[in-house]
Amino acid sequence: MSTIQNDFNSSSTVGYVMAKAANNSNSNNTASNNITQATTALPSPFANSKEISQRIADEIQKGIEAAEHSDEMSAEIRCHFGMELPRLECRFVPLLDQVQ
Repeated sequence: MSTIQNDFNSSSTVGYVMAKAANNSNSNNTASNNITQATTALPSPFANSKEISQRIADEIQKGIEAAEHSDEMSAEIRCHFGMELPRLECRFVPLLDQVQ
């Protein structure tokens, strides 16, 4: 796990991983909402390295637990590391074309 975390944290794109998924819904801002937003500081939309490392560890652990509960003899854990923290995921995938 630490190797994957270190590789990802040393990537040039790690500073651009969004902490939350992009919200594509349209919302109507009222004048009071605009004033409130203008007078308060906006939090950083980016995840920090600790959040990213924790998410990677959690997702790899989910894949390992799925492998432990599987009857498959040949499989792998595939991870997809997108640019939004909630979309970082790892899955247990059976290798169907392996000769037993």
